[in-house]
Amino acid sequence: METIDELTEFLATATADGILGRLLYRGAAWSLMREEGVLPPNAPPLGATIETDLAEHGFALLRGAMALRAQAGASELTSKAFERAANAFEALVRNSDPEAPDRGFRRMIAAPMPSAWSAGQGGHHWSATSLPPSCLPVRSRTAVSHSPRSCVLLPCRRLSYHCMHRSPASSRPCDG
Repeated sequence: METIDELTEFLATATADGILGRLLYRGAAWSLMREEGVLPPNAPPLGATIETDLAEHGFALLRGAMALRAQAGASELTSKAFERAANAFEALVRNSDPEAPDRGFRRMIAAPMPSAWSAGQGGHHWSATSLPPSCLPVRSRTAVSHSPRSCVLLPCRRLSYHCMHRSPASSRPCDG
């Protein structure tokens, strides 16, 4: 078992700006340049293993933040780690291959609101209904911007999808 000090040190290092050769910045650029998972021929070299690096970094941050929050409670550091993990997964799904088998899973990981994680929504927040969809940030709405048929969704996430994508002029409120 990891101690609070070990987890704190790990997360402080892993969330530092510019970590791993500015991985999250490179990931954001990589995701913006691709179209359906393919980079244009003139794209700058962003790292041959960028997809693997982003996934490993995202999962490491997620695991570390959940472990620290379980032992010491929510903090600015756990919120920062959850946010950086979401950034990594957002880079993995934006403009990704629509046929990728893990796309739906990664989209749900990219969607959480960091404050919801730190408020105790936990690792299975996407199956909880305690937060109305209107509380979700833009990241959540863009992470599930495609049709709900593009990935397998639990019934409560399907409801969240429809609530997030309802017409702004709609007079019917959506409670989630």
